[in-house]
Amino acid sequence: MPFQEILILTALIIWTLIGAGLILTLLFVAPQIRRTFREIDRVTDVINKQALPVIEQSEQILEQMSRVSTVLVTDVEVVDRTIIRAAESLERIVELAEERVTEVNALVSVAVEEAEETFLSTAGLLRALRLGRGRRKRRIGIRERRRFG
Repeated sequence: MPFQEILILTALIIWTLIGAGLILTLLFVAPQIRRTFREIDRVTDVINKQALPVIEQSEQILEQMSRVSTVLVTDVEVVDRTIIRAAESLERIVELAEERVTEVNALVSVAVEEAEETFLSTAGLLRALRLGRGRRKRRIGIRERRRFG
């Protein structure tokens, strides 16, 4: 037998032994692999059964939080609009108050001028009356001296 045939025969025997070994290993290991897969399926089912309520509660919580955030956004918009309206009203009130203060200042200015004029004319009139009374007394005094004197 030539060397090539021996090499081919040896390779076939080795491949046959490896194949048989793999088949025997699979026969012994396959039941354990099945049990492992069954155990994995059982554990997956248990986890799904236990996790399902938690997942449902999480979904409910997310829905509620979504509703709450929507309500909060709406409320914030309402508050924002209210603050804007209040600020605009306050600006109008301040403008009106400034106009009133300007008007009152003008009236006070006119009243002060009138009071000053009245005071000065009254003071002038009183002075004139005093001077006139003093001259009259002197005239009366001079006349009485002439009569009695």
